[in-house]
Amino acid sequence: MNKLHMIVNRTKTDLDKATRSLDELSIRVVKQDIFTKSAKQLGKRYGTLIAIDLGTTNVRAGVFKNSEVKIIDNEQGNRATPSYVAFTPEGERLIGDAAKNQLISNPPQDERYGPNKEQNLFAPEEISCMILGKMRETAEAYLEEKIIHVIIIVPAYFNDAQRQATMLAAKISALNVIRIFNEPTAAAIFISGLYEIKDEENILIFHLDDGTFDVSLVNYESDVFQVIAPNGNTNLGGKDFDERVIEYFIQLFKNKTGKDIRQDNQAIQKLRCEVEKAKRTLSSQHQANVEIQSFFDNEDFNETLTRTKFEELNMDLFHLTIKLAEEALKNFTKFKIGEVVLVGGSTRFPKIQHKVSLSDTYVDEAAVYGAALQAGSLSDTKRTRDIVLLDVNPLSISYEILSGEKRTIIPCNILIPYQEYNIFTTTYSNQRIITFKVLESESSIPRNKHILGKFDLTGIQCAKQDVPTIGIICFINVNGILTMTADERGTTGYNNIKIVSYTPSLSQDKIICMIKRFEKFTSKDKKIKECVNAKNQLKS
Repeated sequence: MNKLHMIVNRTKTDLDKATRSLDELSIRVVKQDIFTKSAKQLGKRYGTLIAIDLGTTNVRAGVFKNSEVKIIDNEQGNRATPSYVAFTPEGERLIGDAAKNQLISNPPQDERYGPNKEQNLFAPEEISCMILGKMRETAEAYLEEKIIHVIIIVPAYFNDAQRQATMLAAKISALNVIRIFNEPTAAAIFISGLYEIKDEENILIFHLDDGTFDVSLVNYESDVFQVIAPNGNTNLGGKDFDERVIEYFIQLFKNKTGKDIRQDNQAIQKLRCEVEKAKRTLSSQHQANVEIQSFFDNEDFNETLTRTKFEELNMDLFHLTIKLAEEALKNFTKFKIGEVVLVGGSTRFPKIQHKVSLSDTYVDEAAVYGAALQAGSLSDTKRTRDIVLLDVNPLSISYEILSGEKRTIIPCNILIPYQEYNIFTTTYSNQRIITFKVLESESSIPRNKHILGKFDLTGIQCAKQDVPTIGIICFINVNGILTMTADERGTTGYNNIKIVSYTPSLSQDKIICMIKRFEKFTSKDKKIKECVNAKNQLKS
C-alpha cells in the first residue's frame, strides 16, 4: 500500500521532446556564457588547470601554455600512460608503463587485493586515484608548479555512480575537479579548431577505445558546442574484440594439443599481448602471425590470424556499434552531418571504417586536446577561446515505487545543468514514510536499469490522504551528477522532511582511510625516487 502519488510532475511543458525551443536555448546559452566568463574572471584562483583523459587503457594529460595546447610526456617520453597499477612482491607500487611491463611476470589480480593478498585493501576509486595522482606528478614535473585543479574526461555514457566515483578518486588524490567533460564533447572542440570550422556545423564523434564506446552528435557554432544526441556502452571496447580472439586461440590450442591454458594466468597474458599486436597489424595488413615460444607446458604457439577471421569472430560487436550510432541519430534525421570523426585506437579497424565510411580522421588525443583548450579558457591564460559547452544527460531518470509503478521525471538528452521540481502527496491517511527508488537507464528491462539509490521520505506528519504536499528538487549539475533535496517551501506546514538514502556507499571514515593511504604511498614513492636520483648522481 506504500504507493507514491505524483500530483504535479512538470514545471515545463513537453519535456519529452529531445530538441528545445530557440528561446530556451538562447537563455541557456546566456547562462552558460555568464558561467564561463565568471570562471575566466576568477581564473587566478584556479591557477593552472590541467586536463586528464582518464581512459580505461591509457591516460593522457594536457595543458594550455604559451598560447597552445601541450600534451604532457611521461617519464618515459610517451604521451600516453597505461592505466595500470601493480605491486611487486616486495610491496613497491608501480604505475603506468612500469606496471604494464609486469603483465606477464606478475599477472593482474582483483583490485580488491593488494600486496600479500590483503582482502578489500583497494576499492576501484583508489586504483583510479593512484593513476590520477601519477598524472598530477607528471604535470607538476613538466610545469614546475603545484597542480590542484583539473578537468577530467570520461565517456559520455558514464552513469551517475561512475561520475561520482571519478569525483571521489580525484578527491582522494587531492585534486579539485572544476569540470567533468564527456569525451565526444571535448573531441568536438578539438575538431572545430583542426578544420577551422567557422559556420554552423554538425559533428558526429564516433569514439571506440579499448574499454568503452560512445557516439555523439554535436552542433557547433561560434564557439558554442551543444551536444544533441549521445549514446554508447561503457562495457564495449577493443578489449572485447581481443577476448573473442583469445578464446578462439585457446580452443584452437586445446584442439591441437589437448591442453587447456585457462587456469594459467601467465600464459593468458602472453597470448593477450600477442593478440593486441596482431590486432594492430590487421589494421593495415590482411593477416598477422601470432608466435609465442614456450607458451605452455613446453609447447610453442604459432598461428596465423587473418582479417577475415577477426571480423567473423567479432561481427556482432561491429554491428552493435553501428546500431548504437543509429539509435542516437534516429530522432535527428533532418540534421545534416558535416564531419564524422573517429576517435580511439579501435576505430582503426577496417570494418569500422567501412561501416562508418565517412572519415579518415583518427585522433587519439582529440579529447584531452579539446579539454585542455577549455582548461585554458577557465584559467587566467591569455589568448584562448571563450568556449561555451551545452551538454546533456545521456540517460533518463525515473522513480519506481514498491507497487512497481514507474514515472520518468527527467528524460534523456536534456540540457544540463537542469532542475526538475515535483510535488508528492500520500496515498493513504496517516502515512509517515514514502519509499521509492531512483533509476537511470534507457532500457525497458528492469534488470538493465541502474539504481541510483533507494530513499525514504521521512518526517511526514499524520494527515488524511492527499493532504500533505512534499516538494522534491531533482538537480543535475554541469558534471552530470544528480542530487535530490526536500524543498520546505513546497511542503505544507512541515520543516522536517528529509530524504534518507539506504543505498550502500563508502562511509566518511573509509574515505578518510583512503586519503591517508594515498598520502602514505605518495610519500613512499617520493623517497624511492629521491634514492634513485641520488644513486644516479653518484654514478655520474
